[in-house]
Amino acid sequence: MEEVKSIDNVIEKDLLHVFIINSPMVVFVAKLLISTYGLKKENIVCYRLRKTDVSLLNCHNISNEISFFDRLFKRLTYRSSSGLRIKRSIERMRRRFILYSGWDIPEVVEVLNSRLCAGQAYLEEGQMAYNEYEIYSYNKDKSMQKKRLKEQFYSLKRISPQTNEYEFQEYFNSRAFAFFGILHESFPHTPSHKRVILNNFADIKMSYKPKLLGVKNIGLTCSPRRLLPEERKGAMKKLVSKLLDGGVIKLHPDFINNRQLKKEMVRLIEEVSCGKVAVCCDSILIEAEMLFEEKLFFGPLTSTERYAKALGSKFEAIKLY
Repeated sequence: MEEVKSIDNVIEKDLLHVFIINSPMVVFVAKLLISTYGLKKENIVCYRLRKTDVSLLNCHNISNEISFFDRLFKRLTYRSSSGLRIKRSIERMRRRFILYSGWDIPEVVEVLNSRLCAGQAYLEEGQMAYNEYEIYSYNKDKSMQKKRLKEQFYSLKRISPQTNEYEFQEYFNSRAFAFFGILHESFPHTPSHKRVILNNFADIKMSYKPKLLGVKNIGLTCSPRRLLPEERKGAMKKLVSKLLDGGVIKLHPDFINNRQLKKEMVRLIEEVSCGKVAVCCDSILIEAEMLFEEKLFFGPLTSTERYAKALGSKFEAIKLY
């Protein structure tokens, strides 16, 4: 079965478009892709791995939250049971499809093995799209895939002190026909003919309703894995100190899946700010908010610094960990 070689082939063949959504930034880029190429609503389905709000996409979406069993299965086998669920769900539709994702997480690898997968493309997902990762060779052999997934499972727990990047490097594979980004610096090691820049931001403004108009200052937290429990209060004090003249805090997407930890962080922020700083809702798309008015962000170095510069806002780095 011949694979798709370009986005033009995708439109011509009228295939199913499957999006695996695991962050707000992937939603942002997916919306740009859908509007740029006029993908039909009936040909789009997205699977949410987190409780990420996907209303901007206005398409059929399926929640695929990670359970305790899923985590245990991954620890024992290095494979993804949630990815297998997605694969079975897609195959029940009995249509050839294109898979879109931020990078090759285990769920993506399982779906790529489907006999109905006609091609793969990547969507920019924050800083990962700007790191110096080489493109690795995709291998259909299950034993080789398991070896890579095992390396990924253990290596993603280690971050290089020199580059502040994960030691594991195999995120983007050679099978992909396109890499969709919003800035020209994205995917630095991707062949130029595969790199596609989407900057039709007017389409986002037509669909997204801003929720932070008039709120200039926004604090950003780091991922919860960056902080020990005893370090959280001190980090939030640093962040809140920049927002006492008015502002809100946006929690890192990793908090969405952990209801108890999110509740604890909201309480902690309320405590250290004496109720003066609120946590904004998870449905807010930071990149989309910048399209409506200039913002000033405070937080650890993240891809938001890059996006702020490109979209007319400002960023002040704060060391939280």
